[in-house]
Amino acid sequence: MDHSGARPMRNWLGIHWAVWCVLGLALVLLIIEHFSHVLGVLPYLIILACPLMHFFMHGKHGHGHGAAKDSSVGGRDTDGS
Repeated sequence: MDHSGARPMRNWLGIHWAVWCVLGLALVLLIIEHFSHVLGVLPYLIILACPLMHFFMHGKHGHGHGAAKDSSVGGRDTDGS
């Protein structure tokens, strides 16, 4: 049996592990070093979130689509009978 293919796969997994560790460390250092910049922009991001939420969530509560067709409220007729 030839097991020559098992050795490169093991090395490849070690390289992936090392790359993920380096990227994670870089991300942590980036966040630590630039945290004050992020805090300075945070109020503007919250203000920007308001129109974005309005735009993407407006259709969720039934404005305009068939609301005028249904004349009954709560399953009852509005003419009193």
